[in-house]
Amino acid sequence: MKKLSIIIAAYNEERSILSVLSGIRQVMRGINIPHEIIVINDGSTDNTKDLVEKKGVILINHPYKKGYGASLKDGVKRALGDFVLFIDADGQHDPKYIVELIKHTDEYDMVVGARTNVNSIPRAIAKIFISSFANYLVEHKIPDLNSGLRIVKKDVITEYLHLLPDSFSLSSTITIAVLKGGHNLKYVSIKEGRRKSGKSTIHPLKDFVRFIVLILRLTIVFSPLRVFLPISLGLFLVGLLYTIFNVIKFFDVPDSGIFLILSSIIIFFFGLLADQIAYIRRKIK
Repeated sequence: MKKLSIIIAAYNEERSILSVLSGIRQVMRGINIPHEIIVINDGSTDNTKDLVEKKGVILINHPYKKGYGASLKDGVKRALGDFVLFIDADGQHDPKYIVELIKHTDEYDMVVGARTNVNSIPRAIAKIFISSFANYLVEHKIPDLNSGLRIVKKDVITEYLHLLPDSFSLSSTITIAVLKGGHNLKYVSIKEGRRKSGKSTIHPLKDFVRFIVLILRLTIVFSPLRVFLPISLGLFLVGLLYTIFNVIKFFDVPDSGIFLILSSIIIFFFGLLADQIAYIRRKIK
């Protein structure tokens, strides 16, 4: 690794940002790797910006809140490193794990800190469901879909920058994009600490739905048949069984049964066409 760019998105993190920067610098002093630290102040209304300005890091200042993903994307565009490392500004990630992530960068395009503990039961339940759903759609086991601690080759994340959202779901998006793009991904177990400042902006119900839509959208971009084929088969079986039931019991072929069967065929061929387009796009990339 020639150079590492450490990117931190911060919004109202005055109580934790200094300790995070101090911890990162302490760890990096023991590693013989050139690095830069980029902090994106995402329109904070507290003293985050003033505190960061005094610490000799690269500061990108947003005049208003643009979002976690938008902040990280601005950091990537500014970064000069061969790899970029994302770490949260709220103190939940222990900088000591940076060393463990860096160890695997020679072999892997992205290394993610997979959290072995979750600090709330509702989040744990949602994580299990979303991870299971994502595992099926992307055909890979994903220990932690949206961990905020990760290191990735800059040219890899730049390749998918246009797909990354401005919201917190950037982490989930790049995970799926890297997997479906055929890149090498490594997970390293970490323990997440408790938030030292601020409050989580994740809304359990609203953001749960957003995650599902996000996973579906990205899967359709890379492997459309993983979405369309189950829907097609489901409609075909329902239509077929309903038609057989009506023929046996009423000696009648129902219009709704035929409609479901025809719909399943149309959806199948639509998915097949989408899959071919996705395949061609990957080949000419």
